[in-house]
Amino acid sequence: MGRRTQTTIIVLATLALTGCIKTAKEEALAAGAKQLSGEEAKAALSDSTAEGDLPALQAKVTLYYAADGLVAGKVNSAQGEDHDRGRWRIDDEGGVCIEWSKWQGRRERCGPLWKEGDLFKAFSPQGALTSVFEVTRGNTAKMVTTTALETALKGGARKISAAEAKAAYTGNTVNGKIPAARVKYAVFCSPDGRTAGKARSEAGTDDDTGKWRISDEGEVCFHWEIWEDNKESCNAIYKQGDSYLTFTPEGALGSTAKIAEGNSKKLELDG
Repeated sequence: MGRRTQTTIIVLATLALTGCIKTAKEEALAAGAKQLSGEEAKAALSDSTAEGDLPALQAKVTLYYAADGLVAGKVNSAQGEDHDRGRWRIDDEGGVCIEWSKWQGRRERCGPLWKEGDLFKAFSPQGALTSVFEVTRGNTAKMVTTTALETALKGGARKISAAEAKAAYTGNTVNGKIPAARVKYAVFCSPDGRTAGKARSEAGTDDDTGKWRISDEGEVCFHWEIWEDNKESCNAIYKQGDSYLTFTPEGALGSTAKIAEGNSKKLELDG
């Protein structure tokens, strides 16, 4: 550490101890910021969209606080765009609490909400600004607060058993698509445990062969020679009408398919 750096740190520390450096919270208070009560915070956020900044992360954030206690979030940063869903509430101290399905370690975090003019702000216990945003009534950003799995279950989808999965897949062809990857595929599940597949995407078509099985838990497992990095992957299967669905661990739609009898696409098995 150079002499200039050491001197700067000493000066900053001295200024902080003598009260010459104000925290973001102190500056907001001096500008007229007011801490909202629980009732005020709930009225401001319920069925509203918050859009603003997360200064410490150098990121943009959009949140929709649904009136039923669900919340959806989107963060844009240098690392890209990320989404999450969870639940929100107002605690006994009037703080806004959010428990995300993956963000913040899936722990509920609570804190007071402040308002300065038309802006809403939140601060760390040390007084640093953690978020600043504007609030608009309604779901203006068209955020989705429920997962695809939850929506499917409400629409009558159900998880099928191992016996049902074996009866549906054995000796038949699964014709489906993976929406997130814009891939369409056909997979033949031979009764002897072999499988053959053909996939079509914007990059072209691709073929692979491998093995398949039904686990004791009713998951359909595939072990491809090339696809999925030559590692077995297993998914629980849900049936909705005549469609068979899979979902990611976060509840997003993984694939949707229908099953045709026999090797309808004439896919060639290995060996």
